[in-house]
Amino acid sequence: SIIAIGFLFLFSFIPYLNYNVYGQTTQLINGNGQGSIAVLCPGSPPGGPSTITTFNAFGTSNGTVTSGTFQANMGATGTINGSISGGKVDSSGFYTLSGQLTTNICPSLGTTFSFSLNGQCSENGTPVLIRLMSPIMGTPIIIGNYVGVVNCNITSNIDTDRDGILDSADNCPLIANP
Repeated sequence: SIIAIGFLFLFSFIPYLNYNVYGQTTQLINGNGQGSIAVLCPGSPPGGPSTITTFNAFGTSNGTVTSGTFQANMGATGTINGSISGGKVDSSGFYTLSGQLTTNICPSLGTTFSFSLNGQCSENGTPVLIRLMSPIMGTPIIIGNYVGVVNCNITSNIDTDRDGILDSADNCPLIANP
């Protein structure tokens, strides 16, 4: 009977093991592409240089983005650096990222702008459209359209054994934990 109580005690902690893994920070998305960017500064003609962009973001296994980086290299015009602070990568294959850009390409408006980056995740390395938007008071200041590969680490919302723990975080996805 002491052995039975020991096993009961041991197995009573197994469901809690899942919660230590679930919610852990992981790389959710990374992408790179080439395209053009329009910079709309007051008093200056719109610029549309060719650019290369790269980004990556980290977050929790449910697709919530918590941090990341963004960079657009614009050749002679300069580099736009960004810090990703939020967003979502959803199980249907779409993403939205947001944060702050830092650049001196439009000095009359300052050097820091909010931005959003969104699009569809690539399937099997297929290039997709990547959209960048940085508005000030509703007016777009920086608009980028890129084509590139966006790799998303999407977790499924499936719970096969119906124990309340998604298969992606379950230590035993086919059998419910006691």
